[in-house]
Amino acid sequence: MAHHRRLSLYRTGALVAGLFAALVTSGCVDSARIKSDDEAILIDQKRGGIQVYDQIVTQTLKEMLDEHRDRNFEPESGRFLVCFLGIENKGAEELGDHEAAIYDTVEEIFVNAQYYDVVSKRFVDTARRASGLRDAEQIYLQEPQERFLSVLKKEGLSPDYFLWGKMTTQTSKHRGLISKQKERRYRFSMEMIDVHSGLVVSKKSHDNIKAYRDW
Repeated sequence: MAHHRRLSLYRTGALVAGLFAALVTSGCVDSARIKSDDEAILIDQKRGGIQVYDQIVTQTLKEMLDEHRDRNFEPESGRFLVCFLGIENKGAEELGDHEAAIYDTVEEIFVNAQYYDVVSKRFVDTARRASGLRDAEQIYLQEPQERFLSVLKKEGLSPDYFLWGKMTTQTSKHRGLISKQKERRYRFSMEMIDVHSGLVVSKKSHDNIKAYRDW
C-alpha cells in the first residue's frame, strides 16, 4: 500500500514538473528582458498597440508634409510656425499611454522636416488654460481663438497653422461556433488649418486594419 502511495506521489510530482516546464517553455511564466533593435514589435492581441499607432500616424504625417512641400509654399520667415492643438479620440479604444507618444511623434516629424517650427505642447497647454479654453474645439470660434492667440503673441509666438488630429475606429464581427472573428479599422487623420483664414489647407489620413479572434 505504501509502495503504491509513493508511486502515486512520484507520478504526481512528475506531472507537476512537466507542466511547469511546459509553462516556462511557452512563456506563460512571467519573465522580462531587453529586446534588441532588430526584433519585431509585439502585436497587441486585441487592441491597437504600438505598431498600429506608429504606422498610421507616421504615414499620415509623411503624406501631409510631402503634399505641402510640393505646393512650394514659401513663408516670409523661411519657416512655418505650427501649433498642434491635440487629438480627438472618437475610436472604440482609449488611447492611454499612446496619446503622449503620438504627440511626441507629431512634433518630431514636423521639426525634422526642416521648414517648420512647432509651438511646444507646454506652451499650448498653458495658453489654453490662460485663455480659458476648456475644449480645444473652441479655438474655431473667433473670440476664444483671439484670446488664445493673444496669450501666445505675448510670448513672441504667432502660429501660421493649427494642427488637429482625430483617431477613429470601425469594427466588424463574425460569430462562429467556437470563437468570434473580429476586424477593426484604425484611422488617424490630420488637418492643417490656416490661422488667418480658418481654411483647411491640407487634410490627410491613413488606416490600418487588424484581424483577430475574440473568444
